[in-house]
Amino acid sequence: RGPGFEAARRLAERGVKALLGARSEERGREVEAKLRGEGFEAEFILLDVNDEKTQESAARVIKEKFGKLDILVNNAGSAMEGSAGLEIQAASQTPMEIYRKTFEANFFALLKLTQKLLPLVKKSEAGRVVNLSGALDSSSPNADPASFLYDFKAPAYDASRAAVNSFTAHLAYEL
Repeated sequence: RGPGFEAARRLAERGVKALLGARSEERGREVEAKLRGEGFEAEFILLDVNDEKTQESAARVIKEKFGKLDILVNNAGSAMEGSAGLEIQAASQTPMEIYRKTFEANFFALLKLTQKLLPLVKKSEAGRVVNLSGALDSSSPNADPASFLYDFKAPAYDASRAAVNSFTAHLAYEL
């Protein structure tokens, strides 16, 4: 849904077969049918980025069916603050558990999945890793009093997504 669905659709519009990783089989099959109904090549693969077993299974399926992965789009993320009754608090008051859970979902899961799939990306002639990012993921607008985001703070989410941006820069340098 949202940015992940739109990324899949736009890649499919350019002739890319979209492999749709989703933790919900029902939702994944629904999106697969929707994209196929629009005339695009799409295939659902069970993948919960927070579950190493489904990460390993997805890597195995991709390797066996395709032998490579041309584009890895990392889109999954979780914003605990401000949802499910969790009030957004100041950075110094945000409970450590919120930081840990948010980093696990937004950074460490992405890191683990990327490491698992990177050998398949490297087998592609022009493999790419795309980590979807947004304005909240950058330190600059959060630190600039003139920014429209300056007064909106979600410390654990913002920090976890900034870590993704830093990892992205280091991975780009490596590759």
